[in-house]
Amino acid sequence: RVSEYLEQHLAAVTDSRHEKTRRIITMARASVGRMRGLANDSFADAFDDAENFQLWTEQADATSLAYFHKYKLLEALMAGDFDEVLFRARRMTDNLNGILGMPYQPFYQFYEALALIELARRAPPARRQFMRLRATRLTRRIERWALEAPDNFAHRAELLRAELAFDAGRLDGAISRFAL
Repeated sequence: RVSEYLEQHLAAVTDSRHEKTRRIITMARASVGRMRGLANDSFADAFDDAENFQLWTEQADATSLAYFHKYKLLEALMAGDFDEVLFRARRMTDNLNGILGMPYQPFYQFYEALALIELARRAPPARRQFMRLRATRLTRRIERWALEAPDNFAHRAELLRAELAFDAGRLDGAISRFAL
């Protein structure tokens, strides 16, 4: 379980007195608690989003800021707030230099593409075209990653292709892709 892993990792980090990692793990644990709807979660109560965001911004800590936006993106996704998902994906891109060596770009760009597809359905026509184009480009990027790591990305690319087909009114293509 993720929460158990985070608790173990937090204990190890606290023992080693590594403050930056302790803050990130506490943030992750608080976020998981909020997503699980845990009331009176001591980690969620102990973590102050605004205080830590301000600290990381002042320190220009791109890695911590990217993690912060990653967990906010997941919370927004679970809440169905696709505008917030896009906002958080863009903030992760702003802090890309802090996560280049980590697999977060493929992670958040998949959710960014899903949010763009969903939001395009109710966007004004001019904005809709831009959003679909961006989602298509992200889908192509994920398709290229799927060539090298199909177990990690093929299913994501297929889901995005199905959503794009559905969005374009190609129901047969969408249904066949959703059926996989």
